[in-house]
Amino acid sequence: MNPLLIAALAFGCLFGAAVAYLIWQLVPATPALGPALARLDPDRRPEAHPGRKVTGALTALVAPDPADLAVLGKTRGQFAMSVAASALVGLLIAPLLAISLARLGAHVTFAVPAVAGLLLAAAMALIAVRDLKTKAVKARRRYRKGVKAYINQVASAVVSGYGPVEALERAASVGTGEVFDRIRATLNTSRHQQEEPWDQLRTLGATLRVPALGDLGDNMQAAGANGADVYDTLRDAAASLRDQIRFDELAAAKKGSTALDALGAALLMVGIGIAVYPFLLSMQIR
Repeated sequence: MNPLLIAALAFGCLFGAAVAYLIWQLVPATPALGPALARLDPDRRPEAHPGRKVTGALTALVAPDPADLAVLGKTRGQFAMSVAASALVGLLIAPLLAISLARLGAHVTFAVPAVAGLLLAAAMALIAVRDLKTKAVKARRRYRKGVKAYINQVASAVVSGYGPVEALERAASVGTGEVFDRIRATLNTSRHQQEEPWDQLRTLGATLRVPALGDLGDNMQAAGANGADVYDTLRDAAASLRDQIRFDELAAAKKGSTALDALGAALLMVGIGIAVYPFLLSMQIR
């Protein structure tokens, strides 16, 4: 049998095995993880179909999620400016490359950089939208951690004998970070407007899509209206948030591990190609 044919068949088998391994790594290993996390975290949205993701991203260009903007502290104008700047960068990349190639003597028609520029502009705009959603998810994770710490502080103030309003304000005054700053500003607003603080906390939780803040407002309202002992309820809420944070970190670690495995499979394919190519070339020369 021809040695070149044998080498080609061996390379094809190795390449096919590497492709199969790559596909296997890209397939989620635990399909039941998503529903389990959705049950533990009510504000987690289910994974959308790829076609719906594209449609959602195009819709977000015109109408971004107000909760995502609120949790990041951005306005619609700032978001529109970031998307426009990203699209402008993508639009200019292709013409600049075409000009550089033309200076080197290459012939590039006008249609190629024009079409490539439009495609890159759309891609960069979608990347900006995706970046907003990714940052919003990370911000909500930080808020969960901050709210968990705040609930623990409120529970400590309650068990020390402070009333509901005093417990909320005292707990907010001892914390640091963006979450505590936002809560302090909300409580100050409720004091100046002579409104109940739990109403403002519920509004803040709905605005940021952080349900734990609304639950805290409900618990403290019950304590203020009925004089109920909410210490155990607050501790249970903090424990539930701790479980959500643990599952979030587990899911993020698993996603990162899957990405590393896929990258390893891709590098394996490249390594096989680099190792086999000189052998095939030498066989062809002979």
